[in-house]
Amino acid sequence: MAQGKGGFTQWQLGFMNSDKKFLTAETFGYQINASATSLRKKQVWTLVYGEGSDGVVYLKSHIGRYVAADKCGAIRGDAEEMEEEAKFHIEYDANGPGWALKSVKYNDYFVGTGDALNCKSKTPEYWMPKLAVHPQINLRNVNRKRYAHLVQNVGEIHCTKVTPWGDDTLVTLEFKDGKYALRVADDRYLDCSGKLVDKLDDKVFFTMELNPSAQVYGSFALKDVNGTYLSGASGSTGTLSGKAKTIGKDELFTIEKSRPQITLIAHNGRRASVKQGIDISANQDDISEKEIFQLEYVKTEKKWRVRTCDDKFWIVSEGGGVQAAGSSESPETLFEFVWNNDSSSTVGLKGSNGKFVTAKMTGHLTANVTDPTEKERFVVVLLNRPILVLKSEFGFVGFKSSDSDKIECNRGDFDVFHLEHVEGGKYAIRASNGKYLAASDDGAILANSPTAVPFSLEFHEQARFAIKAGNEKYIKGEQNGLFSACADKVDKSTLWEY
Repeated sequence: MAQGKGGFTQWQLGFMNSDKKFLTAETFGYQINASATSLRKKQVWTLVYGEGSDGVVYLKSHIGRYVAADKCGAIRGDAEEMEEEAKFHIEYDANGPGWALKSVKYNDYFVGTGDALNCKSKTPEYWMPKLAVHPQINLRNVNRKRYAHLVQNVGEIHCTKVTPWGDDTLVTLEFKDGKYALRVADDRYLDCSGKLVDKLDDKVFFTMELNPSAQVYGSFALKDVNGTYLSGASGSTGTLSGKAKTIGKDELFTIEKSRPQITLIAHNGRRASVKQGIDISANQDDISEKEIFQLEYVKTEKKWRVRTCDDKFWIVSEGGGVQAAGSSESPETLFEFVWNNDSSSTVGLKGSNGKFVTAKMTGHLTANVTDPTEKERFVVVLLNRPILVLKSEFGFVGFKSSDSDKIECNRGDFDVFHLEHVEGGKYAIRASNGKYLAASDDGAILANSPTAVPFSLEFHEQARFAIKAGNEKYIKGEQNGLFSACADKVDKSTLWEY
């Protein structure tokens, strides 16, 4: 998603017509058509909100130009500014998931397929919207200002968390025929009654309706099969269920990217924690919120910030001690991750003072080591991706076909995998066929192992990691879909969005 005015979220999505072809902005000549069968870069549009609360939106292409309609109904994709002819209203299909795009200036609808697109119809044609973001998100209720989270023992989703901490706040959006199902960390789906169920049926699918008013940019509502809207208004628990016939603030939600949350294990075998106060110490065996940390990548510095559940950041103090006392603006909160190039699956943490972090005999963390040894190695365990969706620059990772165990990385839709922590910094990846991913002799990744096969994960960019197989090669993705453990270094082709 892009960032809109005031930091609010704007939507990035594709538009699919009744022929199941996506609206496309060609790189050459600003031409627009509806011919593509899958959602790629040229099919991604940013929905930009107009000023005020009149519901005006603009469609911005991947090359930064806007869609506009002239007085004859001709569609062009070369508008440089948000001009009058580029203004549209969205109208929703009362009987389905479609959106109609209506020209504000000429009061006609945007219709057509292939190269025959126009905006001169008096009858709406509904386009099916498909989000062009990674489907694993955190869901926030606008009115409550709280995040949705799984309550496993009662089989419900409640909107009561102040911060999206832990795997219970992970929501995976599964798209089918223009509608979305909400899948939570224990593999169940939310149905319109507010209960969590095991199987997909009509009751677990919701259509999205955006709220483009100036009041809450980037918010949306979810309408169920009964025509009621999902609401987080149920008492103190904020239980999500289909209740309202109209959209109010209780029925509005925003989406945020789900950032990686980890626990760190020091050389003494214990977990780093802020349970004892601001001093960070590796002194815990179990995991509570105090042992969970969120990784936030600073692209300009190619370094990380480590956030605590109390909304503080790790910082290196003047004496070298590591404390949970920093703010996001402080340069002392920047840490470099130095991955050890061996089979240990461990990382060194280099603080802002240029020294490596170590754990003392007492467990206290301090950054005072110039030449790292075994004592400066930490195991990183990813906690909030029990369900895993992988995406490359060419598409999603999934099965080549329903009757194959071969995995490809250029799919239009994703397959869901399950990430299982094995030991240390190693994980097994289980596919939907019940088998585990494994590298064949030639490096090809297949979902054919009956037993867990360990892989290592290395975090290199925000929401992207590299995957190293047992042959000590990184898994590489190619445009033709090849997904194989054959690379010796980390680069664009070996980084996977998760």
